[in-house]
Amino acid sequence: MSLSFPFVLNSCSVSMMKVHPKNLTRQSVSMLLLPVFLVCGGTFTKMAGSMRSPDYPEDYPESVTCQWVIKLPVQYKVRLEFTDFLLENSEGCRFDFVLVMDGLPSSPTPVGKFCGNGSKDAVESKSNFLTVLFKSDSSMTKKGFEAYWSAIPVDFTEKPTSVSTSSKVPSNEITTLPPQCGGNPKKPSGDLFSPYYPNPSFEPVDCQWVLSVYEGNNISIGFNEFDLNSDENCSTEYVELRDGGLESSKLLGRYCKSAPMIIYGSQNKMWMRYHSDGTGSRGFEVTWITMAQAIKPMEHSEGSVPSLIGPVPYPSKKCGDALGVESGEIKDAQLSASSSWRGIRAFGAQQARLNNQQWPQGWSADVRDKNPWLKISLDVDHVITGIATQGHGSLVFSERVESYFVVWLDIRAGKVHYREDGKIKIFVGNSDHDTVVRHVLKEPFITKQLTIRPITWKENVGLRMELYGCKLDNCQEPLGLENGNVKDGQLAASSAWSNDPKKFGAQRARLNLNRWPSGWTANAKDLSPWLQVNLNDPFIVTRVATQGYGGASDQWVESYRMSWKNGEGIWRNYSIPHRRLSTSKVQWKTKIFHGNKDRTSVVSHTLGKAIKSSTIRIWPLRKHNFVSLRAELYGCLAEPSPSGTNCTRNGHRMSGESNPPYKMDCQWNVTSSTDKGAVILKFTTFDFSRSDPSCIKDYLEVRNGPTEDAPLIGKFCGSKAPSPVQSSGSSLWVRYVVSGNIQTKVGMAYHDGPDKEYKLENEKGYKGCGTREHATPHSHLGGDTSKQWSGQWPWHVSLSLIGQSMQQCSGALIAPRWVLTAAHCFRRFKQPSQWVIRAGEFDLAVNEGCEQNVRAQSIHIHSQYKTETNENDIALVYLEKSVEINDKVSVLCLPHQGSVQPGASCVVAGWGFASNFHRSSTPLRSHTVPVVSRQTCNKVSSYAGLVKEKMICAGFEEGGDDRCYGDGGGPLMCKDFQGKWFVGGINSWGQGCGLRGKYGVFTLTESFRDWIDRYLRDNY
Repeated sequence: MSLSFPFVLNSCSVSMMKVHPKNLTRQSVSMLLLPVFLVCGGTFTKMAGSMRSPDYPEDYPESVTCQWVIKLPVQYKVRLEFTDFLLENSEGCRFDFVLVMDGLPSSPTPVGKFCGNGSKDAVESKSNFLTVLFKSDSSMTKKGFEAYWSAIPVDFTEKPTSVSTSSKVPSNEITTLPPQCGGNPKKPSGDLFSPYYPNPSFEPVDCQWVLSVYEGNNISIGFNEFDLNSDENCSTEYVELRDGGLESSKLLGRYCKSAPMIIYGSQNKMWMRYHSDGTGSRGFEVTWITMAQAIKPMEHSEGSVPSLIGPVPYPSKKCGDALGVESGEIKDAQLSASSSWRGIRAFGAQQARLNNQQWPQGWSADVRDKNPWLKISLDVDHVITGIATQGHGSLVFSERVESYFVVWLDIRAGKVHYREDGKIKIFVGNSDHDTVVRHVLKEPFITKQLTIRPITWKENVGLRMELYGCKLDNCQEPLGLENGNVKDGQLAASSAWSNDPKKFGAQRARLNLNRWPSGWTANAKDLSPWLQVNLNDPFIVTRVATQGYGGASDQWVESYRMSWKNGEGIWRNYSIPHRRLSTSKVQWKTKIFHGNKDRTSVVSHTLGKAIKSSTIRIWPLRKHNFVSLRAELYGCLAEPSPSGTNCTRNGHRMSGESNPPYKMDCQWNVTSSTDKGAVILKFTTFDFSRSDPSCIKDYLEVRNGPTEDAPLIGKFCGSKAPSPVQSSGSSLWVRYVVSGNIQTKVGMAYHDGPDKEYKLENEKGYKGCGTREHATPHSHLGGDTSKQWSGQWPWHVSLSLIGQSMQQCSGALIAPRWVLTAAHCFRRFKQPSQWVIRAGEFDLAVNEGCEQNVRAQSIHIHSQYKTETNENDIALVYLEKSVEINDKVSVLCLPHQGSVQPGASCVVAGWGFASNFHRSSTPLRSHTVPVVSRQTCNKVSSYAGLVKEKMICAGFEEGGDDRCYGDGGGPLMCKDFQGKWFVGGINSWGQGCGLRGKYGVFTLTESFRDWIDRYLRDNY
């Protein structure tokens, strides 16, 4: 079989050339690589980048040819690494293939030809050019490939092989622009490097950029590293900045020897120029951000460094949030995998989302895949601090990953296995299909790409997962050496000049300190000097900045290393991955940081691998005259490592936090300070959002007494905090129940009751609300609680149109002149004069003599009511006069925040349909129904996402012929711990009556308390 390649004879015709695979020589390949009509590919001069087959990760098209040409400076080679590869397989790669060649298309040397699937060895060029050709035929197509290239410095002990750029190469094949020279990037923040950074460059360049953030904001930039070699006049090499987007904008400065750490613009654009005659400098690294805050130097007198006047907060951002696999913030296109079950896309990587309940409930690899992997690609650099996994969510498959590696992409070293304590970490996976197993990383790393590589699995590879951490930009706050947040007692050093630590000790090592003596200076005889920063709490350190001595003496640190103390108290050298050119294996080497070249410039380094520690040391290695140093660390708060269920008690406050897979319950007994007084328990933090709706496995249990045998007040779970709980005696017993399957968190505070600042009765609504005189059946019913009776629900009212006997809607009395109901009741008839409200009604067919008819004076429909989605379906009716409160007419209480939780038992009532098959229900009919979580109600088999945040569901999954869920506008009546009834929801919508999986949907009343209170406050 021969290979066919298109090549251009002229601008209008395309012919085919056939070359046998065995004859792939430099000459034959160069014939193939005449300029072609391409639908992908291009020429690239960046020091690193990526390439993908068309439509990746979807199947590539038929009959397509793509060509990539990578051109680097002469002192570099090109390394190409495939991170994903799946092409049609054939003997000799005859049909679909990737062909990699060393050199330009005009004079290539074949390096390798690839097809099929599985991992491919990395490829390195011998020259500074690499050409990659991808071709597909007219039949079978596959997922394609993804590859990354990076620049590798040539080992100058050998003469580098450069590609000639003689006249044999067409002029349009050669570009004089170096990598990353110029452009107009526009985004909220970003990083920029000078060409060839961080390596010395002798190439003359002149680059211009216009950096932009979004309109209405100001731009600020900061130099993370600045190493330029120029004359005194800043003519041979410099960076010029202007306040605006034009070369004629106001000059901010021209910098060559040093640059301010932060430069502030007054608008959303900054013009930047970098000129170099090729001085051999390493250049610069700069970060631009939106609305940066000024960092001002400290000013103080001699002696120890005082704290700033007023409190200066520690960095408030904590790096441990979910990054968005579960929520969908990480899109499907950012998830890819080695395979899917039987090649079916529905089982692909997009299903690998933690707690995914939609079929098929997880990623499943193909059973023949012996090297499975799942890859997550992020849009910007992130600090990765944790990972969580689940098995496949379907019991039908019983699939799970029991152990796995984590591999992350380093910008310089390529793919790197995650390590802890110097060894590759094998993560413990899952032992069942649904338990979440979360790992907090001891050694966070910074990356844009992470791959999970299963080692062992049950049945087949089935996985759902989530990543935790934060964007790197959100973990770059100063930790407090400069602003005094790190106190003098937190700084230590190996020695001080003249053995005088009061004057020259570690407390002087504060960035931009400008009072004598400006900097820590080590003793001249100290052969192993170090500066130590104790942060007290674990922080994630992502950047370090240094300065020399701030006085008149020329002394600074030219290079240094760092070390940190891990959680076990063991010192570790800060090291970074390095890929050996000879073996392509990754080795870890102690990082040597370039320090200062003068007394005042700030040299800053963003760490390739973050440090998680409370204790950091800087070890000067090479000095100028003497070791003198001023410094700052940057980062954010670290997520604490789990060690079981964390339960604490501090005075009148208690807290608990579970950490799967640890199982441990906590118990507290809270008591009033007086024997006769009650105790009130409030919930300050409450997160059981992933618990089962029936509060069976994970919940908080409260009992009305001092022991676990006391009467149960309630079991609480869900996402919203319950109402405060008040004891009838002098104590409460509280238990925090943990299954070890999910993460939960609770915070509580208690005090003696009643509390004058907490008006329990007034917050419920009208005084005397929620009670009824006829709580049990009348005597003539013989106490049969299955019957309905007059006065059973004295706040339930009917809404009818004047002149018509048919009842239209129901509502609830929440005050003598106010009825709470649904907005949808007034879609057609909106005028108050059209409506009459009847209170004290029980049987529509019988006039019992206790009914009260009152006309509506005004109707108040929520301004955000949406008929299309039923959102904000709530209305208030103000009556012409107050109803008379008696044994058959009363008012219903209003809810507190968090008073309605999944699993609670509530009551619905109405005169509407009794079932799908029985229309009449002239006596008021009621049912007890369980509250259902929004997650359950939004299942595909129920309402498939139609239930919004301010809605709640109630009913039975199995439905039932006799189970209707009340009248439209009627209340969902729930009982609090004091036995008082309150309106938990307003009957809004649903499908059918008693149908399986079709719950009743109610407007969640507590979400509208402020709206209700505004009306009742003035017209009570």
